[in-house]
Amino acid sequence: MSALSVTAGFAAHTAATTPAIAYFPLNFYSGPNHKISTNLVIDQTTIEVVYDLGSDTFWTFGPNSTENWGCTSLFCPGPCNASVTDYYNWPESSTASKPEAFDFFASYGGFTKLVTGDIAINDTFTFTSVADQSSTIPNLEVAVVDYMQQRLGTNGTCINGPYDLGIMGQGTISAPVHCMWFDQAPDSITDTFTGGAIMGGLDLSKFSGDLVEVVSETADPSRPDTASVGYFVPPPTISVNGTVLSDVAAALGSPCQIDSGTSMDSLPIGNQTAFELATGAATTPDGELAWPGSCDSIPEDLFFDMEFQGKNPSQPVTIKVPFRNYARDAYDVESGFCALSFSLSGCLLASPFSTAAFSAAVDAKGTIALAQGGVAKRGSGVDYSRVVESIPA
Repeated sequence: MSALSVTAGFAAHTAATTPAIAYFPLNFYSGPNHKISTNLVIDQTTIEVVYDLGSDTFWTFGPNSTENWGCTSLFCPGPCNASVTDYYNWPESSTASKPEAFDFFASYGGFTKLVTGDIAINDTFTFTSVADQSSTIPNLEVAVVDYMQQRLGTNGTCINGPYDLGIMGQGTISAPVHCMWFDQAPDSITDTFTGGAIMGGLDLSKFSGDLVEVVSETADPSRPDTASVGYFVPPPTISVNGTVLSDVAAALGSPCQIDSGTSMDSLPIGNQTAFELATGAATTPDGELAWPGSCDSIPEDLFFDMEFQGKNPSQPVTIKVPFRNYARDAYDVESGFCALSFSLSGCLLASPFSTAAFSAAVDAKGTIALAQGGVAKRGSGVDYSRVVESIPA
């Protein structure tokens, strides 16, 4: 499935001085398992589609789709099956193209999840957020899948768990540049974060401070010529109130992926005791890292300061990520604790990190730039007067 060209006349907004762009309103819902997403609205159906910088395709379920689970071995069908209830009913769409034969396969998380399908369709799709933002994009190509297999065990009850209803990757639209941001945090710690992404331009109104080009890496620095999907940077230096907590060894020898399609961050911090002393976090009796109190009790002035190496060594950039952005009180933790959506060791900057960062990329050049996000007014949408075609020098 080829990516749609951003110059093919589908742009959500065009003007004499504004590049053709595709705009996707974004959400980050509270609770467990959610990732950064956009709501695909079709007739009376709303489908939460993951907006995933770590993949390169766009798929969603079609009619008569099945989710399978219950076996923990590779490529092993399990005994549990369920019909997918929220799906793209393309036969009922008046704007859908004739289906084209297309063998589609995608896997995630070391083959913990795979999806397959056999057709692709072009259609006009509307994407929304809970902040009343909306964007309609015609002639967008989607792979229609009809089967998902998850490597999940079962205790014999076959109780269905959460699963992705669709994933939109960075290659959905072929664009020279794209960016993603989130607005100011919602008033309640259990409310939904909102933001947006643009393929084909950068909205300079969505960050504060400088937009700094950072050092970028491949997924495997020892094999720099190997192609990889996603954005990778050296692990940041992470501090809290001036105390440096990160260490190189805790990154486990890997670069740090910026991945909006994952629900939890992995932070390169090896000393959990020092971490708890610096942040006030605690270990539950079950051994889980959590906040010792209600999620609302997390101080509003507690931040992770994440410093990234600039491509210009004299110009690093620091992203301040509020500790509260990691609160996920719907996770199953012991009473009196607030669950946190990060783990220590490794390095993955996922959905929680993205709520505080403005990220921009030029794929053809392998360029990544970061700035402080979380500053735009909630629901402000795109400021087309501030949209540019490239990362400012």
